[in-house]
Amino acid sequence: MKTVSENKVTRNTTSRLFQLYIFILAAINVAYIAIEMYKSKVSQPFLTTGEITKAEFLKLDTLLSYSVLIETALIALVGLYALIVFTKNANTLYSFVVNHIRILALFFAISYALSWITAASVESLSGHLLGPFLITLAVFGYYLVKRLPIGFIAKKA
Repeated sequence: MKTVSENKVTRNTTSRLFQLYIFILAAINVAYIAIEMYKSKVSQPFLTTGEITKAEFLKLDTLLSYSVLIETALIALVGLYALIVFTKNANTLYSFVVNHIRILALFFAISYALSWITAASVESLSGHLLGPFLITLAVFGYYLVKRLPIGFIAKKA
């Protein structure tokens, strides 16, 4: 059993870890949105004329590679943090789900607002949120199953 001082240290560490996690998550989100907005700006001449030069194609291909890399990093970050949360108690799982729903909703609202301001579509600005949302749903499903009474699970089997 942990002492009161050990619990405070654990809470502070978790709090700092969560703050660092949110900072990295926000930075990755900003980088992805910036790339998608720039990609939209670069592709505007192509959309109006219907012709694309090799240089424009290579630039768009490079931007696509960067956005895929950033999206993969985002999914890996959320997945890694979810694995860290799995080592904690059930209350941490619930906190993870609630906080991620809030964060993802905020990121989607920002993407939606930017889609009205810029030429980028809301799908391109918010498409990277699907992976983290699915991870959050999986953690929520695990949380629900873990909270089921043992007798309920035994009767179904």
